[in-house]
Amino acid sequence: MATTKIFQFGDLHDPRKYSAVRQFMQSRSDINVGVFVGDAFEGKTYAEKYQEALKKEMSGLKNNLSPDEAKLLQIAQMVQANGGIENLEKALIENKDSELNEQISQLVGVYRQNEDKIQVAAQKQNKFVHDNKDKIQAAQKKTLEAVLGMAKKDAQAANKELSQVKQKIVGIPGNHDLVNIYEHLSAIHWLDKKGPIKVGGLSFGGMINCGDKDRIVPSEELYAHFEKDVPYERIEEFLKSNGSASDLKEFYENNAVVKRCKGQSIDCLVTHKGFDGFAGGFGVNAGAKKAFETMKPKLQLCGHIHGAGLYDDTKGYQGLKSTEKYAYVIHVDNDTKEIEKVEVYKWVYKKDKQQGAKPSKPAIKAA
Repeated sequence: MATTKIFQFGDLHDPRKYSAVRQFMQSRSDINVGVFVGDAFEGKTYAEKYQEALKKEMSGLKNNLSPDEAKLLQIAQMVQANGGIENLEKALIENKDSELNEQISQLVGVYRQNEDKIQVAAQKQNKFVHDNKDKIQAAQKKTLEAVLGMAKKDAQAANKELSQVKQKIVGIPGNHDLVNIYEHLSAIHWLDKKGPIKVGGLSFGGMINCGDKDRIVPSEELYAHFEKDVPYERIEEFLKSNGSASDLKEFYENNAVVKRCKGQSIDCLVTHKGFDGFAGGFGVNAGAKKAFETMKPKLQLCGHIHGAGLYDDTKGYQGLKSTEKYAYVIHVDNDTKEIEKVEVYKWVYKKDKQQGAKPSKPAIKAA
């Protein structure tokens, strides 16, 4: 009985981990394919570097916002990024995760208590941006180029490690990955760019389903609203309110992801985010979820949610969520496409004697 062995890893967020991935795959010649489920590096680091550098570049520009007003604008941006205040309030009613509800409740509370102050702060900020438009754009361009340069070095270093692996590695980017990852981490066969591929006895396909509005959702203005995190469960309601019956039919039959996947027959779908849980059907993931339901692959591999968990196969498919803590070697029967066995591995950190007091070195060990 022939099997394909998949090494699933993702949510690395650490350039040092690629050496461990290389060593592990080189030590396991029985592994047929590596599957990377996104988040090659720590996007927060790039974002912080960007903000620090931009602040320095714009230090000569006077902004009349007080520190409190600046904080309130950050709150407003968080609310907007999560679909707006009404969407968050509705999520409080529908969501059953108490810990997440507490976070949402705090965000909603601060926003509602300071709506007038937020409006005043936004007006000040808009005037500042208008008065300094050219200088701000020049500073943003210079800063972005510097951060992309840093990301390029990280990707090239990772590529040097993964290029030494004999097995094919396939994957998709995650929400922490910058656009130049395609060019500089070319050791990975990017499924969303290069299309499906067969390795061992399985065919693999993949699609981005986080924050990539240019490739995932149609460019029409109506669908641009999806990036505001309209829940998948309310897509019909949203389309009926903002469009027509033909718009709804268009979404179900011809949204960008479904359109790109038409005619493809794959055994394993690789995405960054999964399709279950609170965030499973939000935003651009709505289109991906519909494509997933249309394609009906037997296997679905993803990451994004940090922790440890297996998909419930009662949902009609099998798969695993790899995390920042765990990676897996999955044994799949080539004929039935059923998972026969899962080897669980965990990321551990060991002291490097040559490094002295520096941060410890990551390694992959059996759980």
